[in-house]
Amino acid sequence: MALTANAVLTLLLYCDIYILYNFEPWWYWSVYSIGVNVIDVLMMLSLVVNHRMVNPSQPVILNRGENDSKL
Repeated sequence: MALTANAVLTLLLYCDIYILYNFEPWWYWSVYSIGVNVIDVLMMLSLVVNHRMVNPSQPVILNRGENDSKL
């Protein structure tokens, strides 16, 4: 869902700039800028939360060192 929304926002901006030749900023450019960044942050958070739910005892970032033999 998030990747689809991200792709649609990008496609609409591409159509606005390269097909309609609109180079003057308008409200959609602000929606695009905020929307893409919020969607990206939400996707990153979902990866961390999902990893915590699946493997609650393991850290998100693997520690390198003495535990390498257990990986």
